[in-house]
Amino acid sequence: DLGVEHHSQLAAGPLTVDMCHVPSMTVLEAAARWQFYLRSPQVTALARRRQELLRAMGFKLVVLPYHRWEALQDDAAKAAYLRQLLPAQVFATSASDAHQSVTQEASGQAAES
Repeated sequence: DLGVEHHSQLAAGPLTVDMCHVPSMTVLEAAARWQFYLRSPQVTALARRRQELLRAMGFKLVVLPYHRWEALQDDAAKAAYLRQLLPAQVFATSASDAHQSVTQEASGQAAES
């Protein structure tokens, strides 16, 4: 668990994105096999258009190609790869949100006492 608050399968205009960190407007797109030309690392015209549309909508797009993901050996390697791919703002915002949530819970408990 990377500790990043996100929404899965979020509607974004005419598209549905795999994962979105709303505070930073970062979308993680799991690029499946169908988004690449056969035996090629090049994305298809359709996948490229989808990426262009998401960027035009104001999202910071992070693409996770299936061939890179499948090559990772275990969960630790996958987590390290995601930390490398995702912008620092995603982790900073999530850490800030978590701290704020804990602070609010603590102040709420103090008010109840």
